[in-house]
This record gives sequence, C-alpha cells and structure tokens, in this order.
Amino acid sequence: MNEHLERYKKISDSIIKKAFIVLKGRRLIYIERKFKYFGKAINLGFFNVIIINPVLRTFSDKELKGFFAHELSHIQRHQARNLSKKISFIINYLISEKFRRWEEGEADKLTIKKGYGQELYALMRKSYGVSKEHEKRLKSSHLSLKEIKLYIKRNKT
Repeated sequence: MNEHLERYKKISDSIIKKAFIVLKGRRLIYIERKFKYFGKAINLGFFNVIIINPVLRTFSDKELKGFFAHELSHIQRHQARNLSKKISFIINYLISEKFRRWEEGEADKLTIKKGYGQELYALMRKSYGVSKEHEKRLKSSHLSLKEIKLYIKRNKT
C-alpha cells in the first residue's frame, strides 16, 4: 500500500472507530484513481470500495476527515437498505439528478450528525478552489457552505 493510501486508511479507521461503529470490521478497499469526482463510495455487499481522486493528496487531515466521514455516511446509509431498496437506490441514483442531490445532502447531514461538520465545511471550502468545474458540480449536488453551517448549528443543540 502506498503512503497516500496508508494515510487515507489511518484517517478513515479513526473515523470508523469514533463515529461509525456499525462499519467496524467491514472490509474497505481504497483505490486512488483520477476521475471527475473527488471520490466515490461503492457498496459491493461483503465489502466496500472508496475511490479517491489523487487531487486529495494535497488536502489537510481535517479536510480528508470531512471527505471520509461523508463517504462513510454513504456506506452506512446503503448498508441499512434491504436488497430491493438497494436496487431501487442504484437505479434512482443513476437516472435522477434530483435523487442524487437528495442523497448527497443526506450524506452531508449524517456527516454533520456524526460530529464531522467542521471537517465537511473545510473540505467543501477547499474543494471549491480546485476548479470551476468541481465547484459547479459540488454546488449542484451537496449542501452549500451556508447550509452546512446551519446544520452544524442545529446539531449542537
């Protein structure tokens, strides 16, 4: 395993131990691959894959905690679904932009609920600066910075 993948594993393991106990013992495979997103979590039944764009190598540990908490939120949400709901989810995620926006927002909210709101905020701020294309994609599919701050505030009470 290369040094970057080791760093990612160490960060995600600490997040699982602290906030995603239900995922403890689940097999996670980390793949670093350049593509249009920063990352993607894929549930393959008995194991999960997290694909990580190499651009994240330059992100701080705080920003990476936001990234991994978000991706682990997807995995936890998907794991809770029965088979028919998983199939329905996959179809809807592939064909409906509105559904993708809803799912990304729900993963953002779970990330905040798990205690990683500040890390998610740091991730999104940094991500907006990577490129206009990334900023546009993130703004169309995730909570805005303002919404993240609002959910952080709500979650504290």
